[in-house]
Amino acid sequence: MAKEEICIIGVGRFGRSLIESLSVNINYRVIAVDSSEDRLASIDKYVDWAVVGDATNTDFYKDNGLDKIDNFVIGIGSDIQSSLLIASILKGFGKENIYAKAVSESHEKILKSLNITKIINPEQDAARKLAYDFNNPLYKMSNASSSEDISSVELDGNYNWTRVRVSGRSPVSNTRIMDIPSLRNAKIVVALINRSGKYLVPKGQDIIFKDDYVFIIGKGKSLSKFVKVLRP
Repeated sequence: MAKEEICIIGVGRFGRSLIESLSVNINYRVIAVDSSEDRLASIDKYVDWAVVGDATNTDFYKDNGLDKIDNFVIGIGSDIQSSLLIASILKGFGKENIYAKAVSESHEKILKSLNITKIINPEQDAARKLAYDFNNPLYKMSNASSSEDISSVELDGNYNWTRVRVSGRSPVSNTRIMDIPSLRNAKIVVALINRSGKYLVPKGQDIIFKDDYVFIIGKGKSLSKFVKVLRP
């Protein structure tokens, strides 16, 4: 019987603890990914395969055959933008079993909007367990409704993660991303598109259509102007 493969991205304290725990289970083949060779060397004896590289690069997965793996854990927490880009890439590959660490309420909320399988917030999980031990009710985290036309969450460095439903009145509906004037020289990243419930990581030649949910990372007036272009 073939072993089930699990890829852990990020070998910090959380990732390392998970790797060590999984290593005792003979039913799993554990793959670790990190940008640091030193961190990977420290857990080499616990994994079946260690891959050094940039997990925010789509080609990295294809070049190393990681796009064939079904189960992923995003252990990166402190770098929220990297965490979200990785989640976007994995959703673009059509991956369904994605588990991710969150370090804040806003981080968790964004991951929920991407329909991540399970979100782990170590501090909140510990607090919730303590509340359970005291027999207190646990509160539910708020989640952005998929029916909202525009929703936005602040990130570090004054950046925002914004989801916009493209209006039929938008001048860029049925337009390739590379041909949208307001994106030229603007500090905006179109990170993900949700089209009829399916996620894709867009490239320049991809077309934006009416009712697409476009996920954008940006800040300031450039972001505001682009949102108004999508929903005039």
